Amino acid sequence: MISAGSSDRMVYVWDTDTGEMLHKLGGHEGSVNQTCFHPTQKDLIASGSSDKTVYLGYLKD
Repeated sequence: MISAGSSDRMVYVWDTDTGEMLHKLGGHEGSVNQTCFHPTQKDLIASGSSDKTVYLGYLKD
């Protein structure tokens, strides 16, 4: 998987093998500047935004 934040305040997660978008996550009130997967729990993602918040959550299938 690969993830990216966007100026539309969303976090996107794609399958790197198929190119399929797996998740579109909202919640931030500003541009998402950073995303990061946990090093051993690949379904745990963090995102940081210009709204000065950090969200942490589990990706569900």
